[in-house]
Amino acid sequence: MFAPDYASTFHNLMTRYRDTVTTSFAGHVHTDGFRLLDDDGGPLGFVLMNPALSPIFAQNPAFRRVVLADDGTLADQSVYYLANLADAQAGAAPRWQLEMSFDAAWNLPRVDLPSLASLYAQLGNSTAASERWFKAYAVQSAAGAVKPADYPVYRCIAGSDRDADVARCACGGAPSP
Repeated sequence: MFAPDYASTFHNLMTRYRDTVTTSFAGHVHTDGFRLLDDDGGPLGFVLMNPALSPIFAQNPAFRRVVLADDGTLADQSVYYLANLADAQAGAAPRWQLEMSFDAAWNLPRVDLPSLASLYAQLGNSTAASERWFKAYAVQSAAGAVKPADYPVYRCIAGSDRDADVARCACGGAPSP
């Protein structure tokens, strides 16, 4: 996601402040996903990848709404997408629709590291979970840069933030368990 120097700096900061940073958000990839941050043997944190409001890559514009718990941690998150993109581009009023609420979609208690690690494992073991996640990743868009044939790469990359792991995923290496 970052140039190597920035990726290393970010990773080191997240490692140093793992007990302080409970949630991290990023954008730029125009998809609705997550990344587990790897700590040489296990995840140390995560980044929620926010979908884009722009349909520049033919995906549906979308945004994330978060709900914080009393302690400031992330209790739930929902993504809304523009359900009538073509009509809205032609001048119709936009119609925003709930894509999914994390707890309802995945039956997991919170949006936290244990839940995302569990979801990552589900994505490797369940065809139904994989299909549901991929539709959300592509923001319910059948068109665009996100191709179903590349699902193994997208799933694999969600499991790590390290350059070597991302390169392994992108070059056809086996996904992490």
